[in-house]
Amino acid sequence: MRSCNRRYRVAGYAIAEFGAALVIIIPAVLILGYAAVEAGIAITTYNALSASAAKAARKLAIAYAQDPTTTVAAPQVVFSQVTYLNFVTSPTQFSIPANGWNTASNPPTVTVKCTYIGGQEGRPTFPNPDILNLGAQFQIQAQATCRLE
Repeated sequence: MRSCNRRYRVAGYAIAEFGAALVIIIPAVLILGYAAVEAGIAITTYNALSASAAKAARKLAIAYAQDPTTTVAAPQVVFSQVTYLNFVTSPTQFSIPANGWNTASNPPTVTVKCTYIGGQEGRPTFPNPDILNLGAQFQIQAQATCRLE
């Protein structure tokens, strides 16, 4: 009879240890899964910004070939032609850095920077859901350089 009670006690310990392990493992797996999904969204956002910056730089280079003075004075006209669904929705997301118009180099180039700030102008917040309330301060930026025509 004693060996039978001992077998039940060992099974009870195993169940208790298994439950304790699940209490530790399940939250860790969920947090890692959430982090992986958010990292994927950040990479997708960066790729969209890079593509948009490259497209804007190319359009700016073409416009510069047609009318350099107007293009340098008002690049927002060109930027308004570039959008990327849910990522680039406004020409105000584009900017030209201080050394962006490099007409003295060989070949002459233009650099365009594109910035993503979630929750503004209809863009989704990042991270979403924003558990730590980081979305208002979180920015993703990408830039591209194109040779002037």
